[in-house]
Amino acid sequence: MALNGTLEELAVLDVVQFVNQAHLSGSLLLKSGSEEAQLFYRKGGLVHASLGALSGLEVLIRIVDWTAGTFNFDAGAVTTEESIRMDLHRAVMYALKTRDERKLESEKRQAAEVPPVEKEISPDERLAEAISQLEFVRQAVVFDGDGVLASTARNGAHGDELAPLCKSLAALTSDYPRGRLRRAILDDENGTVLVSCLPRKRWVVVVAERGVALGAVMAGMGRLVAKLETLVLDRQRALVGAV
Repeated sequence: MALNGTLEELAVLDVVQFVNQAHLSGSLLLKSGSEEAQLFYRKGGLVHASLGALSGLEVLIRIVDWTAGTFNFDAGAVTTEESIRMDLHRAVMYALKTRDERKLESEKRQAAEVPPVEKEISPDERLAEAISQLEFVRQAVVFDGDGVLASTARNGAHGDELAPLCKSLAALTSDYPRGRLRRAILDDENGTVLVSCLPRKRWVVVVAERGVALGAVMAGMGRLVAKLETLVLDRQRALVGAV
């Protein structure tokens, strides 16, 4: 009987199983792109398969995903080779299961090879991380002569409230007559404000919680400045570097 057509019209596994169900003997030639697989049947039983250097069940694993190509059955073809020794249904199930396992393993390998995308941390988040161990800090701001670079606040305060103060301090530091001002403590009606210089003509301003001993605040400010000195501030992107 004539059995030929395209894999777009009839799925590859349907073709493979049709020969089995019709109890035919012969060779089923399947072509897809540059690949060509040949399957041999004896009274419907699949006994041998070849595709290039592959043979047996490896051929079924390769062709189960073919969705384009042609097929042709030759009832006169015979072979003495036997590379498949299980019924067709079990062979197809094995091929599908192995195909799925290999795909999953390949996806896992590819995922492991792709480096994780690091979340970009904003300047405010970097500053918040830097003060995370300093319980006395109510508000903190890093600024330079052009304005605020990063701000953060806790306990209901707002870091951006310090922008006017930063502007005044920038003017003070630029006009200070005794050389570069390294640090200052301001005690006003709203509480204690500490100011310390950073590299690259930058400053950190910290508003301390009320009631905290000045000695503890000064010690904590020293640790904060040491952390911030390891950071590089990029006005366009973020506060980058290790805290």
